[in-house]
Amino acid sequence: MQSTLAIVKVLVVDDAPEVRRLLGHRLPIYGSFEIVAEADDGETGIEQAKAVQPDLVVLDVLMPGRTGIEVAPEIRAVSPRSRILLYSSLDTLARANPSRIGVDVIVDKSERLGGLEDALAMLFPGAMEPAA
Repeated sequence: MQSTLAIVKVLVVDDAPEVRRLLGHRLPIYGSFEIVAEADDGETGIEQAKAVQPDLVVLDVLMPGRTGIEVAPEIRAVSPRSRILLYSSLDTLARANPSRIGVDVIVDKSERLGGLEDALAMLFPGAMEPAA
């Protein structure tokens, strides 16, 4: 049976290949999320965001070169319709106000994966698979 849920195009910007793989496997389980591009640093993330105009950017904080916090405004400038999910293992960011950082939501990487699912449901409720 084919899903009638809206497809959410996702750009993952994270320097850790294992995190990109995890998200590549995990996001489709939650619903109609399709990774259309990946980047391992902020500069490439900006370029990819401009090129593919994703619905969602999953953005790491600590990466070589510029941080996710530094590139988030530039991603927003080149792809204004994209929602930005800051995916961080820094506890202090988990308590930060997302709008002050220039992102839509912050998810702690060390938190159970349900935190990621909750954030996706908040941002894209129409893309989530109904609970079995």
